[in-house]
Amino acid sequence: MIALLDMGSNSFILLIVSEEGEVILEEVHEVGIASGNLQRAKEVFRECVRKSEELGADLHIFGTAFFRKNPDVFYEITGGRGKILSEEEEARYSYISVVRDFGKEDILVADLGGGSLELAWKDGYTSLELGTHILNRIFSLTLPFRKSVDDVVEYVMDKLPDLAKSDLFGVGGSFVALAALMKGKWDLKSIHGSTLEIERVQKIVDQIRKMSFEDIRKLKILPEGREKTILAGGIVTIALLKKYSPKMTVSTKGYRYGIAWEIMVQ
Repeated sequence: MIALLDMGSNSFILLIVSEEGEVILEEVHEVGIASGNLQRAKEVFRECVRKSEELGADLHIFGTAFFRKNPDVFYEITGGRGKILSEEEEARYSYISVVRDFGKEDILVADLGGGSLELAWKDGYTSLELGTHILNRIFSLTLPFRKSVDDVVEYVMDKLPDLAKSDLFGVGGSFVALAALMKGKWDLKSIHGSTLEIERVQKIVDQIRKMSFEDIRKLKILPEGREKTILAGGIVTIALLKKYSPKMTVSTKGYRYGIAWEIMVQ
């Protein structure tokens, strides 16, 4: 068996698959390492290592945007194990994951995390400092947010490159969280392949900005901690939909699936 630990700015995700590609286990742990939760990160890491060992899986450990800027924190958590993916690797593996899953190549894949936004297409990629934690810091996106989000949407759109119009796919917890709020439940099977449309996203963002963090927690839809980045995630989603396509297909399978597929075919 193969185990992959995806260590991101917001969450750590453990994926365990069989040699044939069957998903044995997938767990999402909201950690918030970008907010300084080092002890929580260490505890989750140890738990993921233990579960991998109990199942006899070969564990592969990867870090992304936050750890590209803080490699010392990554290796403190992992005890010197693992690899920090480059911007290009993260974008490429996210693209591979979507292509393998949906069978399309002429697409644009947006991978949104806490530290960066990766855009990947058939023959290129870019990495932008438009992660949810970054936008939270720049614009003080706490809840409730009394002002209009239009200026923040324009800021994001100005940073997005001009690319050919193509089918848009979204990878990352923010897109999944928006889809969950629309469905009224956190159900990854029904969320995978669902769509986010601009009018519906604008409506839910307008509702979110008037709520408090506690209001969102009381909905009991999102994993605890995700309420801190949902407004920023919604704003980036609006900008992407305005810039590239009025509809986004949500994938719950991040870059880890691209890496798993590559390992299996080697």
